[in-house]
Amino acid sequence: MAVYFLDSSALVKRYITETPIRFVSADNELNAAIIAEGLTIENPNNPLS
Repeated sequence: MAVYFLDSSALVKRYITETPIRFVSADNELNAAIIAEGLTIENPNNPLS
């Protein structure tokens, strides 16, 4: 009898890399660092129009 294992870690790793992460911060220095790392940021002091 064969035993099959579902490697869910591969699915989780794929989901994490494909799902964008958005940081929310009102700190301008922190925002600059986040942008420098190439990540997405949302500043509540600059609402979308």
